[in-house]
Amino acid sequence: MLREHFLNVINHYIIENSQLTADLSGGVDSATIVYLLKSLNANFKLYHSMSDSKVNSDSKWAQLIANDINHSFTTLNSVGSSGKRFEANLDYPNGVLTDYPLLWADSEGYASSIAESNLNPSIHLMGLGGDELFSPMPAYAWSRIREKKMRSFSLGLRYCLLSRTPIITGMIELMNKTSFKNAVKLEVNLGFDNQASRKKRSNLNWCGPIRIPTWLTETCQNSTYELALETIDAISDSLDLDRSRHQTLESIIFQRRVVNQLNKAYEKDKITWEAPFLDFKIVDSALSIPISYRQDQDMTKATLYYATKGITPRDIFTRGFKGDYSEGMYESYKKATKYNYNQIRDFKLVDLGLVDPDKLLFEQSMPTALDDRIESFDRLSAVERWLRIVMRHQSK
Repeated sequence: MLREHFLNVINHYIIENSQLTADLSGGVDSATIVYLLKSLNANFKLYHSMSDSKVNSDSKWAQLIANDINHSFTTLNSVGSSGKRFEANLDYPNGVLTDYPLLWADSEGYASSIAESNLNPSIHLMGLGGDELFSPMPAYAWSRIREKKMRSFSLGLRYCLLSRTPIITGMIELMNKTSFKNAVKLEVNLGFDNQASRKKRSNLNWCGPIRIPTWLTETCQNSTYELALETIDAISDSLDLDRSRHQTLESIIFQRRVVNQLNKAYEKDKITWEAPFLDFKIVDSALSIPISYRQDQDMTKATLYYATKGITPRDIFTRGFKGDYSEGMYESYKKATKYNYNQIRDFKLVDLGLVDPDKLLFEQSMPTALDDRIESFDRLSAVERWLRIVMRHQSK
């Protein structure tokens, strides 16, 4: 059923009579889409973004895939060098105003290059959603225990051994029945309590830890905390009773928001962004597959392989090393902290009393760039940029 939906969705794009383009990152998801296009004799154009790191093998795999299907691709600048991740004073593409901050600024340069290179109306296919549907979610072990029932005890022991978790602790985490709302509320309370946030969290929870940046002012933290609790109380429950499926759906919704923003931003360029993995029938079919079938020790994304077996080569799913794009992110962060050192006190978020500039500058002066610091500054930059655009629109 999943295979049939893949072919129908791709074929639908082909018969739209528009110019077809697609990503060829070198990864599993984009490769699957490319091989599906080839199997249906589609006429399409490929784009590949070079890596910032010499040890990244994605460009090598992209070339191997292109050679295999006897196709060429257009090479664009790396995502790291062309992204706008930490830019706070730029308009959005085509001067659009979105309802919330841009969610894909790290790939903005790549997306703009694709839009500018297509003179005719086109449909561009992306691999968004593939990781969510076919890779294990954080709560994978929790869900599998419930699926196997009578075998749950032996699986629980195996999980503890593989994850190096004390047996008693692991069993408690695996048998945890805390509801979604209560779990999120607990994480919110822990996140806003700096002392409690140092406690070790379970990887099998409904959600990960909520980290509150130290540079948010007390007024901002208090109002945010109250709003978070009000929001939690207003929701009905999780997206699914199973934690893994809930996490998948939550991430799929986020990816759909990204696609919607892309289409709004580049509407004037007559390009439509599509992500086949986000198609409802594909999502529904993928989530109906028992979780125990979704993992294979010999390959990645086993169900995607079996769904496209005979179309996508097995080698795509058994490659030993996946590309790493963190180097460009760290370099961009270092440049942004230097550039913004004398700019931060002029941020609109500082004027509004939401960000403490002294604490933020102190954090950025630290020699080690931790992942959570980079992520927090990334979000800060995104909100600051969006706020400036909103205020410019209002002034007009």
